[in-house]
Amino acid sequence: MQNSSISRHIILALPVCPARANCFTKTIAEVAPGVEFLMETIENKFGIKLIGDSRDAEEWVTESALDEQSKTAFLRLIRRFPSLRYQRWREIRSTFGPDWLRSIRMVLDGVTANGPIWMRFDQEDPFYDIHERPAEEIWYHYFLSYSPTSEYDAVYCGEQQLIFVGHWQEEDYFLAFNADDDNDLSVYALHADHIHPNDAAQASDTGEAPVGQVAIDDMEIAFESYADMFGHIVALKIGDTIVSSD
Repeated sequence: MQNSSISRHIILALPVCPARANCFTKTIAEVAPGVEFLMETIENKFGIKLIGDSRDAEEWVTESALDEQSKTAFLRLIRRFPSLRYQRWREIRSTFGPDWLRSIRMVLDGVTANGPIWMRFDQEDPFYDIHERPAEEIWYHYFLSYSPTSEYDAVYCGEQQLIFVGHWQEEDYFLAFNADDDNDLSVYALHADHIHPNDAAQASDTGEAPVGQVAIDDMEIAFESYADMFGHIVALKIGDTIVSSD
């Protein structure tokens, strides 16, 4: 078993396996097909992450303290994609995002992938009247960041900072939510052209790039919440592979 402060792989539930000793030194990806109920733990500078299958993920969600709407949304995601592996954080060492986001990520932090992830949703985009692209043609690249692009170090709506969670690269639309107001959990859609340099010259935390500003009137609600966004995913593109919902 590796014993590194950067990355440790620990088998939490051992299979009934003829080569039992070898199972201690293998990650999930190396275990033969048909071996079930293995869970993997990965530790790095960001915290301790658990990786499991869809049954593990269902258990994480159903036994959590999340509200019922969030549970329903996450369970819809998991049941639409039962063949994928899922992840959550047992410990988060980063202070990124509001407390409610960290609480969600300690229950479910999406699917596990070795490359970029794109999301396709089951509902019409809120700016459909402008771009007239049907939902099945729109792929949002999933990410979590205070900065939508290298052009801005951070973006605010009024005095409240946004966290960006998706980017439709073809048309330059973003998905973002409010990082500072726990009473506003909506995920908004906005276009890159509506992000402008902050007239008040608000200082960024790092000073690496200007701070951006977007008006609330230039944003449209796309999803009721961060969890609700996951519940509307009907296809995922992981690298070059498209996985459609069952």
